[in-house]
Amino acid sequence: KAFFVLTHPCSDKLRLLLCTGNLFTSLSRLFEHKETEIIDDAVTSIHNIVAAGINTTPDDEQHPFFDIASQSNGIEKMFALFTRATNKRIKDRSAVCIGQLFRSKEINDQKMKVELIGYLKSMTKDANEKIRNNAGCALNHLAYSQGNRTEIEKDGYIVSEVKKKQ
Repeated sequence: KAFFVLTHPCSDKLRLLLCTGNLFTSLSRLFEHKETEIIDDAVTSIHNIVAAGINTTPDDEQHPFFDIASQSNGIEKMFALFTRATNKRIKDRSAVCIGQLFRSKEINDQKMKVELIGYLKSMTKDANEKIRNNAGCALNHLAYSQGNRTEIEKDGYIVSEVKKKQ
């Protein structure tokens, strides 16, 4: 709960400062916890920090935390959480986080690319507007990479501009 309290509500500037250490490593360790609420708080904390990176950098540039998350195996751990999650909120948040972290970068892992993009596309039909917008925003950012765009546009899906704010 402590990380969540530090990341919400707070400014993007503070969230950016939180990512300078081993935060992804620390939070991703909690993905193995037995308590769903603790896992949810960890994913939500990462979601809030990733949102700060989205809000403070141009849409067509690599996410500022991509390298940190990648080097700490945070993306792989989050994808593992995404694939096994039975809790919809955890699955949704982890999908959006991964999509945002891969902004303007191709997802080279084909399994990850297909599963993640397919799930994000399904989220754009959710009854909740915020979920639809977050998924659309993640897809829009992924589409800056032609390889991701090709996967997104399969089955006639059209990439559209979505509000940047989370």
